[in-house]
Amino acid sequence: MKDAPERSDLIVVTDARPTSWAPRGGDEPGTTAVRGTFDYVVKVTNHGPSDARGVTVVDHLPPALEFVSSPDGCAAQGRTVTCGVLPVLPVGSVHTWVVTVRLAPGYGGDGSDIVNEAEVGSDTADPAPENNTTSLTGLEIPPSARTADLALEKTAVLGPGRKVVRPGETFDYLIMVRNHGPVEAREVRVTDTLPRSLDLLSSPDDCTMAPGGDRLVVCPVRDRLGADETVRYRITVKVKDEPGGSPPRDRCTLIDNVARVDAMTFDPNTSDNANKPGTTGPDGGRLCLVAEEDGHHPDHGNRPPHGDGHHSDGHAGRPDGHGGRGSHGQEGGHQAELAHSGSGVPPWLMWTSAGLLAVGAVLRLATRRRV
Repeated sequence: MKDAPERSDLIVVTDARPTSWAPRGGDEPGTTAVRGTFDYVVKVTNHGPSDARGVTVVDHLPPALEFVSSPDGCAAQGRTVTCGVLPVLPVGSVHTWVVTVRLAPGYGGDGSDIVNEAEVGSDTADPAPENNTTSLTGLEIPPSARTADLALEKTAVLGPGRKVVRPGETFDYLIMVRNHGPVEAREVRVTDTLPRSLDLLSSPDDCTMAPGGDRLVVCPVRDRLGADETVRYRITVKVKDEPGGSPPRDRCTLIDNVARVDAMTFDPNTSDNANKPGTTGPDGGRLCLVAEEDGHHPDHGNRPPHGDGHHSDGHAGRPDGHGGRGSHGQEGGHQAELAHSGSGVPPWLMWTSAGLLAVGAVLRLATRRRV
């Protein structure tokens, strides 16, 4: 009687477990790449009835994953990981391979879309090949290992036409933070270290000066900021009157302070987490502190000054709303004056004029008689 051919019903299953979620610096300056790693545990069981010979497992990694290593000798070629060959797997036995992988640098999702497939094969015929493959969908990625690209911009809000500030003036800074995704950011915090030339007055968004004397302004933590969402903060500051005197006239003394945003969610690109120096002016350029003009008084609302600030004959800046113009629209604060009626003419001048008129009359009469 001829022996029955050997058969082994192999079943493969996979499981995943996180091993390390500590971030490390990326290869590019200004980046922080999350290198969270975890293990795929691949188990193969032989349900017989024969021993399985020449057992191998092939694991097909998705684009979100990269092969790191395997303590059990599995090797990778691209995204295909091969484990084995195991010479013999006896009936009823279980063999386990561990494959360590990590998140690809460009991946920033929550892990729910990661699908990993593995298949087992052997030199022994398998009577039930339908259970030779397995697919595991989803990974438990901690929120701290997800990525959200936050970007911050900061702009001085001045009055119409204003591009500079002067000692004693007040103005607002508008700070905008946008989450470029791909996932929502958790525990978003904005801080701003003010330069010595500025004092914080108030903030409608409850940003306050932190204790400690380091001039650090801290805005309330936002629990969540969704992908493609923007949050705004406004602070009101005052330019100090420098005890050492005003800055030189017609010269820009740069007011530069940098705000920064961070979050519990890792940011794959930290180069735009703070405003760049020299970009907080109303036009996106520098914000300059210049000396007061002659006769200029600080406008604490940062409104455009009326007129040139110079007073002439007490008419400039008067409350009648003419803005220092004369009755005929002449600038400089001088009105066009009408001629006097004579009420202020000296008496001797009047008598002299009368005498000259009388002499003229006599000469005209004598001339007529001769004719």
